Amino acid sequence: LKEVSLLDLIDGDVDRADPAAVMGEIAFHLRRIRPHVVVTFSLEGTYGHPDHIAIGQFTNAAIICAADASYKDTDNLRAHRVSKL
Repeated sequence: LKEVSLLDLIDGDVDRADPAAVMGEIAFHLRRIRPHVVVTFSLEGTYGHPDHIAIGQFTNAAIICAADASYKDTDNLRAHRVSKL
């Protein structure tokens, strides 16, 4: 790891965050950093915690957005497809 980026989300309220905003922010970082591998919670949140479920789903959706050349982010970064999730 070369850096850690924290999203401005409140613990316990992640499942109530605006999905488009969170996915957009994650997709932006994916395009900016261009990682080969992304690690996140499973779609079931590993043990069912609502925040873990939400961030797992947001991250999976953001990976799809980041790889889609037609998805526009605020900085018009190039699309990026991760090798492994």
